Amino acid sequence: LILKKILKDKSSGELIVSGKNFAKNLYFSEGYLIFAKSDMIEERLGEILFKIGIINRDQFIDINELIKNSHERIGKLLVRKQMLNQRDLFFALVYQMRTIATSTFSLASGEWNFINTLPDIPQDSRFNIHLPGIITEGTNKLSSISYFREKFYNKAPKISPLPEFLKTFLSSCEVTFYHDLQQYENLSTAQVFTMMKTPEDNFWKKIVLFYLLNVIEFVDV
Repeated sequence: LILKKILKDKSSGELIVSGKNFAKNLYFSEGYLIFAKSDMIEERLGEILFKIGIINRDQFIDINELIKNSHERIGKLLVRKQMLNQRDLFFALVYQMRTIATSTFSLASGEWNFINTLPDIPQDSRFNIHLPGIITEGTNKLSSISYFREKFYNKAPKISPLPEFLKTFLSSCEVTFYHDLQQYENLSTAQVFTMMKTPEDNFWKKIVLFYLLNVIEFVDV
C-alpha cells in the first residue's frame, strides 16, 4: 500500500522494510525507483551475477578474495579486473534492484517505514526504474491475498480508464482481464468473481494489481 501511494503521489524518499533477519532500503525520486540495497545474502551483487550467468562459479568464488582488502564497490572492481563489462554491470544492477523491490511482496511479516527525505546517492549509482513494472512483477509474488480479499469482497470496483503508458507493463491477459472487468461495474467483487470464472488466486492477484496501480478503487455496493 505504501508503494501504491508512492506511485500515486510521485513521492521522493526512502522506504525501509525490515524484519527479524533482514533490512531492505528502497530509494525513490518522483515515483521512480532509483536505488535499492539489502543485507540478504541472496540479494548481494555477487550472488546476482552468478545467478543470471554473467560470472561463472570460479569467478564467484574469487570475488570474496578480491573484495577482502578493497574499499572499491564490487561492480567497479569487477569491471576493472575485466571480469565483466559495463553493459553487464548495468544489467546486473538493474536486476538486483528489481529483485530487492519485488521480494518485498512475498514477505509474510516486517515493518515498513517511508521517510520523505532522500539521502545523497552518487549519480553513477542512480537508475530510473518504473514503479508500475515493479508492482506488476511483485504482485505475482504475493505471499497472501487474504487481506485484500476480506477488504474488497463485498465492495464494488470503481474502474478508471486504463492509461496507455500502463499497458507497456502489463501482459495481454492482464489488459484483457481489465477490459472484461469494466462490464461488471456496480456489482460486488464477490459477484464479479462468480461471473468471470477466473481461478481465485489469479483473480485476486489481478484485482490487487490494478488497485495498487491506482486504476481501481472500491466503493460500497
